[in-house]
Amino acid sequence: MAAVKRLPDVPLKGVTMLEAAVRGSIKQRAANLPAATVVLPQLQRILQYRNTALDDVCELLKRDMSLIARILQLSNRPYFAPGMPIDSL
Repeated sequence: MAAVKRLPDVPLKGVTMLEAAVRGSIKQRAANLPAATVVLPQLQRILQYRNTALDDVCELLKRDMSLIARILQLSNRPYFAPGMPIDSL
């Protein structure tokens, strides 16, 4: 298992509003999503750091298909949808 990089907790620079919204949405809803017992605690831990790379979050999520399905389902709701279907991380 590859270790997830922990980056310093400093203000985000160069992050789009969409990326920030996605990060916030994932962080808020992670505790309520059905997930493998190993993935969810790791996800909650890495999302505590504002500078966790989204690539690292995606790599962790790829280990739990039910979690990916739920995230995609939420992402395609009218509140979050950017006007076209989201079908991948």
